[in-house]
Amino acid sequence: GSTCSCASSSGTSRAKPEMLRAAAVGSEACDGRTVARLSGHWTLAALPDELSRLEAQLVALARDSVRWDLSAVERLDSAGALLLW
Repeated sequence: GSTCSCASSSGTSRAKPEMLRAAAVGSEACDGRTVARLSGHWTLAALPDELSRLEAQLVALARDSVRWDLSAVERLDSAGALLLW
């Protein structure tokens, strides 16, 4: 059978980021359900100038019954939170 990384890996430490990492969205099927995996810096400084592609990805995922995994989000400010709202 195939394995997926559904279980979150708690207790891992991350080094302080030296540069901004763009906000990113990925998804995978896991146990018959879609898992949306967000990563990077969800901050005003790191969000792309053209948000329409990122917004379209989020809207498409929100239409499905997805499980959201934000464990790889390194920074989140109010701009990133509003985008996810």
